[in-house]
Amino acid sequence: MLLDPLPYKVADRLVVACSDLRQRNVKDFPLSDADFLDLRNGAKSTFEDFAAVNTGRGPVPQADGTPEQVRFARVSTNFFRLMGAPTAFGRDFEDAGGLPQPPPPQGGAAPARLF
Repeated sequence: MLLDPLPYKVADRLVVACSDLRQRNVKDFPLSDADFLDLRNGAKSTFEDFAAVNTGRGPVPQADGTPEQVRFARVSTNFFRLMGAPTAFGRDFEDAGGLPQPPPPQGGAAPARLF
């Protein structure tokens, strides 16, 4: 069987890593953030780069308020660069945007929230 190549930059060099808990009858279980970071940091000498994607479905309200089931994906900040997807509008994610936020300061008044 011949298949068309995947429509990604250097598709022949892409590798998929996922957690598979067959003993517990769980397949395609997403890696935790900590496991992803450990895997990415431990694979620097083996892989050029490492990105994460986790897909799912969920309801989104339409203009009239009725829910519509949509597919979504959560990705790491470098995902689109790794896949060779150009930014069509706005800016790309920054790596710092994927880092945990610092804990709030102890004591004193709570900082104002900006929306």
